[in-house]
Amino acid sequence: MSLYHKMDIDNFEEKESIPTRTPYIDENGHFNSYCDDIKAMAQAVKLALLTPRFRLIAFDSNYGSELDTLQKCNYDDLVFESEAKRRVKDALLCDERITDVYDFKFLQNDDTKIIKFSVDTIYGTLERQEVTIGV
Repeated sequence: MSLYHKMDIDNFEEKESIPTRTPYIDENGHFNSYCDDIKAMAQAVKLALLTPRFRLIAFDSNYGSELDTLQKCNYDDLVFESEAKRRVKDALLCDERITDVYDFKFLQNDDTKIIKFSVDTIYGTLERQEVTIGV
């Protein structure tokens, strides 16, 4: 009996990606329900931006963001905004469900900078997403 089996790959059908239910994390960090589609994408955006890239062995090098390293940099406003846009896009666009990140706005509050932006996903648009960076 041979382990080799010739397959006819011309007759394979490409399967559609099926969204899965995701445990929903509430404001207190507790799992209390499940979510799908746009609500799951909002959570995915938040978690990807809050997870530091290259520091947790549970995630590969494509997951997470490098926004935390902007805290220690003394960039002027234009350089900070350009670098923050790049890092937000880099963190989010590796998710195949996210198609665009745009409409960036930057606000300064005492010792924090707030980055607001919109995200287009295959499930719809997430407007008014934000991340805060201490400077």
